[in-house]
Amino acid sequence: MTGYIKISRKIMLWGWYKDANTCRLFLHMILKANYKDGEYQGVTIPRGAFVSSYPELAQEIGLSVKNIRTALEHLKKTGEVAVNRHPKFSVFTVQNYSMYQTCGSQVAENRQSEGIQPATIKEGKNKKIKEIYIRTCAREGHGIAAGNKIPSRRTGFTNFDQRDYDFDVLEQQLLHSQEV
Repeated sequence: MTGYIKISRKIMLWGWYKDANTCRLFLHMILKANYKDGEYQGVTIPRGAFVSSYPELAQEIGLSVKNIRTALEHLKKTGEVAVNRHPKFSVFTVQNYSMYQTCGSQVAENRQSEGIQPATIKEGKNKKIKEIYIRTCAREGHGIAAGNKIPSRRTGFTNFDQRDYDFDVLEQQLLHSQEV
């Protein structure tokens, strides 16, 4: 499985947070829930629901079936989860799944559904540093920016990776270029 879920720090105020089995099961259910509608054996499985069984849940998170039943009773009693039984499987629904998983920007929601994670600050910083390096190479007349191929050693590293750069200086150049 790929992608991620959002968990608010407010979960620490939730009534079942200190009940390890109930909290663990609920988090597992949010992780397993469909992020979009699907179908299983002719049954529509909506967003926020998934198909499983008590023994399967017990095996997945390492609890006994009795612990799963108890935790599910807690979650059903307080309205966090609903269970719809079918002859060969059960559909577990995380109530208010959209409230848990769409309380953010549309961009975050789209990236989650596509399995794309946004770039981190470090990735953006490294990209800017590399851009400065390429511009510097072009000014000095060497490297890819100047139309020259960067030779690589047997290790497969590029010339950029082999050189010993002072990234603090490059970072200062980056910050200076953003101020201008």
